[in-house]
Amino acid sequence: MYADFTDYQGAYCGTLITTQGQWMPAVREACAYLDSITFGRLQCGAPVDDTVKLAACALADVAARYQAAKADERSRPGLAAFNTDGYSETLNTAALTAQYTADMQAAADIYLPRSHPLRYAGRDGRCGPCTAVTRP
Repeated sequence: MYADFTDYQGAYCGTLITTQGQWMPAVREACAYLDSITFGRLQCGAPVDDTVKLAACALADVAARYQAAKADERSRPGLAAFNTDGYSETLNTAALTAQYTADMQAAADIYLPRSHPLRYAGRDGRCGPCTAVTRP
């Protein structure tokens, strides 16, 4: 894991996730996303600095919101639209997934912009897929 619950509550000042039990599945998903956008460089020894920790916390927030929305959707299967006296609710798995993807990208871009060396898709001249890259 690239960040812990202390990082989330302290440096990131997160409030959405309130328990360690909620934190673990959210940060696991966040770290998997980070590994994807950094091409596995963090797994292979690239430094985990404060920007990586903050990105993991921001992504964990998005993952926690998505997990809660999915649980809510499962509790009311088949609900596609609902409207009662001005209150309306629509749950659509495809829309929820698309919003989740956009939110994850936006959260990652805040702390690890696409120009960050960890997100560089090219190679740095060293052999193997697991090399920390610094852009020339």
